[in-house]
Amino acid sequence: SFEARNLEVQNALLAPAMRPYGATPIAGMLSDLEYYIGNHPDVRSGGDPFHSCRARYALLLTDGAPNLDMRGDPYFCESTVAVVPGMPDGCPYRRPDQIAARLIDNEDIDGLYVVGFDVDPEDCAASDTFCRDQAQSARDQLNQLAFAGDTDEAIFVDSNRAELRAALARILDEAAPGTTTRTVPAVANLGSGQTAPQTQVRFKTGFVVASQGDTAAPWGGALDLEVIQCNGLDIERRQIGGGDVPIAPNDRDFRFHLRLNCASNPPSNTYGHCGAGTSGTPNVTEQNLLTAVVTPAERNGHLTNGRTITSFTKSNSAVTYQMLGVASNAERDATIDWVQGTAGSPREGNRFGAIVHSSPVLVGSPGLDIADESYNAFRVRPDVTERPTLVYVGTNDGVLRAFNAAPTYTTSATHPTHPNTTITRGDELWGFVPPLVLDKLDDLRLGHTWTVDGTPVVRDVFFQRPLVTSPDPTLYHSVLVMGLRQGGNGYFALDVTNPLVPRFLWQVSSAAFGQSYGEPALTHVRVRLPGRSLEERGIAILPGGRGTLNDADGDGVLPDSCTFGTAATPTRMENMADTPRSTRRCWN
Repeated sequence: SFEARNLEVQNALLAPAMRPYGATPIAGMLSDLEYYIGNHPDVRSGGDPFHSCRARYALLLTDGAPNLDMRGDPYFCESTVAVVPGMPDGCPYRRPDQIAARLIDNEDIDGLYVVGFDVDPEDCAASDTFCRDQAQSARDQLNQLAFAGDTDEAIFVDSNRAELRAALARILDEAAPGTTTRTVPAVANLGSGQTAPQTQVRFKTGFVVASQGDTAAPWGGALDLEVIQCNGLDIERRQIGGGDVPIAPNDRDFRFHLRLNCASNPPSNTYGHCGAGTSGTPNVTEQNLLTAVVTPAERNGHLTNGRTITSFTKSNSAVTYQMLGVASNAERDATIDWVQGTAGSPREGNRFGAIVHSSPVLVGSPGLDIADESYNAFRVRPDVTERPTLVYVGTNDGVLRAFNAAPTYTTSATHPTHPNTTITRGDELWGFVPPLVLDKLDDLRLGHTWTVDGTPVVRDVFFQRPLVTSPDPTLYHSVLVMGLRQGGNGYFALDVTNPLVPRFLWQVSSAAFGQSYGEPALTHVRVRLPGRSLEERGIAILPGGRGTLNDADGDGVLPDSCTFGTAATPTRMENMADTPRSTRRCWN
């Protein structure tokens, strides 16, 4: 039967002793790659508009020499009359090194990396000359293939995971050099009003761990911009970097972390050689940091009716030591100095915090029309169409940061809050310290602490409206929602419709929530509240957090199983079994 055969296949695939003893038809695989690059609509000529200025590589992982191409014994196709159109001999494929060379010559790829897995003559017995000769021949052929693929020579690893991982890391470092990052790069097109056509920008992030043994030293962060322009010119690249390095004039627009670290009065155009204790360090003043005014009792709870946003500075009496959870005004000032990275503080010249898990998000003016006239009216509002493209990212110094990602931008004379204001690429417009982390900022002075480590999500939504309504351009808002991952048990939201003046909307937090590792979602639903007509409302869907498994029996082995008890289960769908499991994971 089908089920029996399927089970046999599964057992064969899952057998612990299974090894890839099959053939290695490398010529056919490379021929397929060549066909794919030349014919797939996404990658063929004209399909990828950025191919001419963005590198492409291929990686071949094999445990043997090329075969199954009918060359050599017993077919010797190379000595027969050609029967395949366009082939120089009677073989179905060209030799692998010939195909690799053609891929390079035709600029289909920039390099072919070859990894030989467990191909070592020394693994053969000393007396087994046949085995040793075959293994050495395979190595020679793979080296020849890598040379033809413009990567000089193959990389050979033994049959263990660590060596294979190291080989792949080496290849990735060569193909895409730069600091390793744990986040997803942000990639976006820039409109014709902001830069040349056929231009993409890509942001990458990173972090620099404190010096070994210096646990109190702050971790540094990196946010680098790459501009990819397909106009016949070389790609503009600025790789992730860190440390105390000079900033060349052409670097300041691309290395956002250095721009912030070295600006004397951000946002400003003061650059130089910066760093704590370094000759020429600018007189670093306070950043444009913001927070919401809350009481100590409100700080870590639900905030559902908005709060006034205020400057996070020592001179602002609204930011009290009680808000920060410290014991005195002196501790308050020291904490604010640390977060601000002001002159004389441990973070002077290093005030861009570590980006570990927060992926950068690019947000500009809305794009296409949708089947909603209110949204289409919102999209063409003058203040919305002219807003700059911003990159939002969280840093583990307690700040959600907002940078201008586009080239020099000047607001109009009619801008509602900032008329005739010029903003340069790389300017940090503001940073927001969520109420949830206010009482953790003092801990940062003692060593690395997780704070604003989630990835922001930004969507255009309306808050509420009746089912039937006239087009209204004021209904929609650009809303940013963000969790903190290990930095806290909750989420917060900002209105960034006017990205120059963010508004605090709400915070949802509870000790029972769990750490907010999930990615929130924003959407609309139809609801009928008591005493009201059916209406539409914007909602945020907040994933449950990460908790700790409960070791109820005390044996130190997790997870334990807990019975469901008498808890009710959801009403079952028609003709669908609804028998719950008798046990489940037991969470604190």
